Amino acid sequence: MTFDQSVADEVCRRIANGESLRKICGPERDDWLPGQNTIYNWLADNDEFAKQYARARELQADSYADEIVDIADAAKAETVNEARLQIDARKWAAGKLRPKVYGDKVAVGGADDLPPIKTEDVSAADILRARLDEIAGR
Repeated sequence: MTFDQSVADEVCRRIANGESLRKICGPERDDWLPGQNTIYNWLADNDEFAKQYARARELQADSYADEIVDIADAAKAETVNEARLQIDARKWAAGKLRPKVYGDKVAVGGADDLPPIKTEDVSAADILRARLDEIAGR
């Protein structure tokens, strides 16, 4: 299938709304939509579509974040484990799609409120000797 901007727009719209490419372009897809390999080829051959697709993926992360609140609000005592699984999956996906927004925050050394890291030159023999002393009760 040759590139079609209206089809590309629909694929990106659906991705931005939280659907997976596998669902949109998989075996159960609408007849007029291309398969996944066609989308991958379009991405490789068309820089504008690649930018549009990347933006749709960012919006997909936002959609997942919105769904998390809805899932949590709708959870009942008997469905809490199912809700937790759905929330965890969406948190993971959102964190991968937009790591700067939804990814895990990692503290990096050098912050004013953290003490400096102290290092000492210790050999393996020193560690072994200290452990043997500890075992011997010395």
